[in-house]
Amino acid sequence: MESGNLKKINELRKSINRIDENFVKLLSERRKISSKIVELKELSSKPIRDKKREQELLERIIKLAEDKNVDVYLIKKIFYTIIEDSIRIQQDYLQKLSEQNDLQNGIIRIAIQGIEGSYSYLSAHKFF
Repeated sequence: MESGNLKKINELRKSINRIDENFVKLLSERRKISSKIVELKELSSKPIRDKKREQELLERIIKLAEDKNVDVYLIKKIFYTIIEDSIRIQQDYLQKLSEQNDLQNGIIRIAIQGIEGSYSYLSAHKFF
């Protein structure tokens, strides 16, 4: 009897593994789309964050979670993380684009810790 339960548990775990693999594949696909969106935003000078879109997304997903009897707290936590990842992808893209433009224009940017007049500032100013 116990070996039958173990077999059922293993079958269920295999199903969970397939779902997890699909989840990761879908997240990967979503990240690729976020990369394409930032390219279009950059061309049209649109901001990275669209608070209205984020709110609509969360409302739609929360409603879907409620309809599917999924914990709303869990869904919010997951989708806040997904949205932040999308923003990070877009920020990274724009940062790299800015760095490429600076290099092409012969600009080198130096960052220091400390305010103007601090020892860090004076040292960097003297060195550069």
